[in-house]
Amino acid sequence: MLEPGVLCGIDTASGRVLWRTDMSWLFTPDPKHGVLFRSTADGVAACDPATGRERWRVPGARGAEAPAFALGPDTVHLVAGPKGNTRLYAYDATGGAPRWDVPALDGTITAAPDGRTVYLHDGRGRLHAHSAADGRRIWTATTAPYARDEVVPYGGTILLSSGDSYHGEDGRRLGDDRPGYVLAHSARTGRTLWRQDREQPSWTLPVPAGRLALVGHDTAWWAYDIATGEPRWRLACHGALADDPVVRDGMLYGPNTEGVRAVRL
Repeated sequence: MLEPGVLCGIDTASGRVLWRTDMSWLFTPDPKHGVLFRSTADGVAACDPATGRERWRVPGARGAEAPAFALGPDTVHLVAGPKGNTRLYAYDATGGAPRWDVPALDGTITAAPDGRTVYLHDGRGRLHAHSAADGRRIWTATTAPYARDEVVPYGGTILLSSGDSYHGEDGRRLGDDRPGYVLAHSARTGRTLWRQDREQPSWTLPVPAGRLALVGHDTAWWAYDIATGEPRWRLACHGALADDPVVRDGMLYGPNTEGVRAVRL
């Protein structure tokens, strides 16, 4: 039995545990460079996925929590530092050599798939875009408050959806009367392109599928036109949505409390 609080490497053929190490909630594989990146309070480490052994480490800021990080094509980007003095760092993904660091917003980091831009979003209405080449801030945008921290870059568009944090600690609603909004911003300028409001909360991030953005509201999947924001269709689920949908080979796989529903798009 695997003990809680550890990260394990498991042989896919036999199920045998090959290695174990201290757990990090922030970890992701990098197949291009053949490493597994994991974040702890000591920084971000590049580990051998076959053995779990650390190859090199990028130090985090003293007294800070495990830094948030994102992978570009050849760069590891991370946000670290005490509150009020946060910086955005870039390191070479092959050996960890530093490239640049700049003052930055304390938020969730997302690297654009094309490797040109890094986005920082605080989930409270501020979205910043930085050049992945030198860290220069390209633009600053205002999003709707209480959106999910994560953003979804897709082509020339950045997609966001509202989260489930629109209630304060005392239970009062902090956000809009319609908490299920979906937003699109221009990836080039940060300008708001469109906004759609729903009565039902958005439980998932937008998932691009061709010209559509799929978002789960309450107990149904909604499809929005990425260019205009217009709803194209709605698909009810048998149970409450359980996680973000997965799109593969023209199929939508939507997990819910009653199982997984598969639909051809």
